[in-house]
Amino acid sequence: MVAKKKINLKKGITKKKVLIKSKSKPQDLSFQEVIFKLQKFWSDYGCVVMQPYDMEVGAGTFHPATTLRSLGPKPWKAAYVQPSRRPTDGRYGDNPNRLQHYYQFQVLIKPSPENVQSLYNFEFANADNLLKAFAMAEGECQHLLSKNLALPAYDQCLKASHIFNTLDARGVISVTERAGFINKIRTLVKSTAEVWLKNSD
Repeated sequence: MVAKKKINLKKGITKKKVLIKSKSKPQDLSFQEVIFKLQKFWSDYGCVVMQPYDMEVGAGTFHPATTLRSLGPKPWKAAYVQPSRRPTDGRYGDNPNRLQHYYQFQVLIKPSPENVQSLYNFEFANADNLLKAFAMAEGECQHLLSKNLALPAYDQCLKASHIFNTLDARGVISVTERAGFINKIRTLVKSTAEVWLKNSD
């Protein structure tokens, strides 16, 4: 319970306003409520909320709002629920999650927000800093392995792998260097797996 005081300066009277915080359990959402929330979220993001396309389609991507509107340079944002039918998914009803008919919530945003990240990956990532970061991740991984700490060492493997992928996208490593980086990462992961197994015994 949180109490807030409100002072009336004219009458010199102090009033207390009491706010009660309820600890209600999260409610289960119906299928309809889930759809409403998704539509509201993407609508607030600027998407046009479309209706399903009235044809038999195997996936939400067949809707003209995605297939055709994704073509060309004009910006476009859309979201919609699309009933989808895939006969081979029936499995004679053996799997309750695969009954030939289901729903997909499709979102298309053009141009992609990922364009900014692509600019960094392909044009502006600082190669010298990335090389230093790779060496740091490699060294930290080896240090952690010497302390038999497999899980944090694995985190460093993942960092090293991502840094390598960025260097590769940036186009600043040769074919020979690329093979060397892959071998370093493979060695780190192999050593991490060995420490993990040793600790599991």
